[in-house]
Amino acid sequence: MASPGEEIAWFPLDTCVSDFMRLLHAVDTFPRGGLYSGYYAIQAAQRYECFWTMVLKTQPLGKGGAAILPPLDVAYAWLVHRQDPAGYKSAMVALGVEKPHPANAEQAFGFSVDRADRTEWKKVAGAHEQWPPPAPGSSYDVDHEVLARGRPNYAAGLANAMVHFSRLLHTWMRPHFLDSAFLQRAWGRFAKFLRLHIAYPQEVLVPAADIALIWHTYLGLSDKYAEMCARVFCELQENQPALWRPDYLTLSPNQLPAAYGKTAALYTAAYGGEPYADPYTAWIGPEVPYPLAAPGSPVAAWLSALDENPKHGEQAAAIARAAAKLGEGQPWASAVVPRAGAHALYLAWLASRRAEHYYVDATCNRCCFTSSASVHAKALSTGVAAVVSCAYFLDLPATPKHPYLKAVQVRGGLWQQQSSGAPANGAAPPPPGFSPADTERLLGPSQQHLMVGLGQLLGGGAGGSKAAAAGGGAGGTQQQVAPLWSILGAKDSSSRAQACYKSAWTLAAATNVGRMQTAYQHRKHNARDDGVYYYGTTDYYAANTLFYAYGADAYAFDDPRRNSYNGMVVVGGGYDGGGGWSGGDGGGGFSSGDGGGGFSGGDGGGGGGCGGGGGGGGCGGGGGGGGD
Repeated sequence: MASPGEEIAWFPLDTCVSDFMRLLHAVDTFPRGGLYSGYYAIQAAQRYECFWTMVLKTQPLGKGGAAILPPLDVAYAWLVHRQDPAGYKSAMVALGVEKPHPANAEQAFGFSVDRADRTEWKKVAGAHEQWPPPAPGSSYDVDHEVLARGRPNYAAGLANAMVHFSRLLHTWMRPHFLDSAFLQRAWGRFAKFLRLHIAYPQEVLVPAADIALIWHTYLGLSDKYAEMCARVFCELQENQPALWRPDYLTLSPNQLPAAYGKTAALYTAAYGGEPYADPYTAWIGPEVPYPLAAPGSPVAAWLSALDENPKHGEQAAAIARAAAKLGEGQPWASAVVPRAGAHALYLAWLASRRAEHYYVDATCNRCCFTSSASVHAKALSTGVAAVVSCAYFLDLPATPKHPYLKAVQVRGGLWQQQSSGAPANGAAPPPPGFSPADTERLLGPSQQHLMVGLGQLLGGGAGGSKAAAAGGGAGGTQQQVAPLWSILGAKDSSSRAQACYKSAWTLAAATNVGRMQTAYQHRKHNARDDGVYYYGTTDYYAANTLFYAYGADAYAFDDPRRNSYNGMVVVGGGYDGGGGWSGGDGGGGFSSGDGGGGFSGGDGGGGGGCGGGGGGGGCGGGGGGGGD
């Protein structure tokens, strides 16, 4: 082997790691129990095998020659499958997929709900929805698809493997894993790790966390990884697999420490005493919670929005049928997998963003009413409504165009290497763990203002410790505390926030999510600002009842027929989820078709919210009439 760096010099490090991490962050926010195990894990694997592999057979191109992207759950299943390069290759051959590799890095880590991607999905899946995935008990749930298409060949094993990225992302939630200089160092260490495999091919090597990030990103680029393996591992004996897979993932918790220790010893001996791990590259176990997922977190009471199923009573039988049919003896059916922490960061960001959206408007950009109890209650209520909506596949980061995911980006200034690998003052290096300040530093500059004040609430000072109060005058400063964290810093705010959440959750479960949004949101949000589109009637919501300004059914802004100047679609008739003056299936406009909406139609639901008047209930809401 020549220079390891030369052998892998093609790797577009910053871009691909950013894309990879965005996908993992989005996966961590998947609602109703998540994608690491359970019903939606096996469904994702089934949808991937039945439908996405059919798309791969033709590799159609979208607008401007762009590669077609899968929905989030299928994108994750595809990524997990590619982590076993030899197994993936043989499975694709058996399925008749001649070109199994992603067309480019965008397709390797991308996911979408755009019209072009939905259209290609529909060609192979028919009425089986692209996004959100069909609910348990629906006409296209796991059990019905098995009856219609037969038992899948690879889905169960694939669902079992979906657990791994939870514990990996947990460690990668520290901001320095998005630092350019840190990744450059990791690149060099990964090259040495490859050489170590050549020297000890029989050993199950366990990567340090920085090496693992490079390795798993590389595996996602399956064609490039295969090319690299062919070059780098040409010295291996014929009985050694050329496509090296991360076998360390299959080690039990009891086996892992010893294998990691042996890998560290081999690495240090091979490279002149160079330390294998330090506090920046060591793994963090699940016993150390991410700060926002800890019991004392200001958003702890809201995290159940992603784990609980508001329709569990109605869907339990269908979930049990799926487990009986595909889950007998399979870990995916019974494993309880903790989330990585990105779910908590996302819900904190989401609630803060929506609360600020209302607060800035209600206070004339922080000029007046900044201490109003009513304003504070309504800002909190608006944030809570977005959190509850996530349980219905709304307000999720379902596309990399989402502002939260765009802020998950590799950049500089998040890490500074010490020559000794220890703090500059000579003190012992701290044990690997999280800092409360991590919650304010991980996202890029465009979204950091929404997180300012979190570190202070979590007890770490962070940027918010020197910040002005949320209502501290017009204009504010760069370090001004975000309104939500100022509100939640007040006495008894935690109990009020929890009560508001429970009330909103109960209303949505008893009626529908659109009615809850109308009651608890006090200012409409533009769904299109998130790059997310809501079409027609799904198993979770009817788009024409949702409480958005634009971006739901009544404003099909991704329709290619839309006038870019005024947003109107003037051609009659619509596509699936169309719109304009008269809508097609799932339409919109002045008069709607099936699942319509738009200027006329829509289930009402009005009123209150936290502190607001009006019907529909809410925390402290009054009687009839409309809320704010």
